[in-house]
Amino acid sequence: MPESQDVLTRLLGEEPTATEDLGGSARSRVLRVTLADGSTVVAKQFTGDDAATSFLRETVGLRHLPRTPTMLASDPETHLVLMSDVGQAPTLADHLLGEDGDAAWAAAIAWAGALGDVAGRSVDDLAAVRTELSGVQVYDPTPALRDGVARLAELAGVDPERAADDLDTMEALLETEGAEVAWPTDTCPDNALATGSGWVFLDLEGTDVSHAALVAAYPALPFATCWCAFDPPEGLTEQMLSAFTLALSGHAPHITDRDEWRGDVDVASAIWIVATTSWLLPRALEGDGPIGPDGVPSPTRRQLLRSRWSWLAMRLTVTTPVLAELGAAAVAWADREWGESAASVGPYPAFAEPPSDDEDPDSDDAEELSSGTLSEVSAAAGDGETTGSERPASERED
Repeated sequence: MPESQDVLTRLLGEEPTATEDLGGSARSRVLRVTLADGSTVVAKQFTGDDAATSFLRETVGLRHLPRTPTMLASDPETHLVLMSDVGQAPTLADHLLGEDGDAAWAAAIAWAGALGDVAGRSVDDLAAVRTELSGVQVYDPTPALRDGVARLAELAGVDPERAADDLDTMEALLETEGAEVAWPTDTCPDNALATGSGWVFLDLEGTDVSHAALVAAYPALPFATCWCAFDPPEGLTEQMLSAFTLALSGHAPHITDRDEWRGDVDVASAIWIVATTSWLLPRALEGDGPIGPDGVPSPTRRQLLRSRWSWLAMRLTVTTPVLAELGAAAVAWADREWGESAASVGPYPAFAEPPSDDEDPDSDDAEELSSGTLSEVSAAAGDGETTGSERPASERED
């Protein structure tokens, strides 16, 4: 960020002795900055049309969300933020894409509990978060939900009005008051570091206030808007949701003690699946390809959509029965029209069975696999691919 060097020096109170580019995204650039005494901090600068909004949300998140870096200084004119450097540590994505299933299982449960803790502890600061975000344009997911329902109905060959009641149920959840929490929104597996002092959540430029069930859908599905979405082993997501709920209940029992809580999580999961259908299906109809970064295993657009539709069909027969029917019909359509290109991506590498002696680990399938906020997610889908910007821990911002 040479154009902001003077601002960086002013915020630091000294000239940096070295900088290391940590990457970022199309919307930001991130540097690790070394000071004269050898200590380091992280500088993050937002760019593009949404720079002011992203900067505001990031600073609000750093100020009010627990388990995040400490904000040290900021400059609203250049959209530059200085924060503490939490160091290098494995992310949840590192664990899930690794080889140690026990470590990955434990990490996923601990991550879910930490996310529930973040959401629960935010309740005391909701008024301040809302006030500080009051000037930010609020994303309306309703058009995506209606479009997603219409697209599912078209695949099923039925009138979308059949799902009117289920659509009303989803929209009612979004309008529910009294169950809100603040959270980073981009809570994908790469956006939290397992440090020696616990999980630290990163990438807060989507910080917002939402119904807690929308957060709970991340451990429930799992990872509602993320590319790191493989087939979880049996029992994992149930334990993740339980860990999230237990941590949330320690701070906000008025949310989790309600009889409707588990049903709310189901409805929130349906919201993410239907919205993802709206965001991803048009591109999946045009063609296919991995949704993750190059060189990292990830599902393709078609694999992810079929997996989500299958979840809808199997898990929501009681909560949103018509949507469950549409999900089943969409799975049948995908099997018929997309065939093998929509086949299951398989388990997370950490939970995969090792190949038998007569299997070739360098098969075409293995080679292909390794090739590759509601408002933020919608924007990302419009740019081409979905969802969380997962990177190896060594390339993460801290």
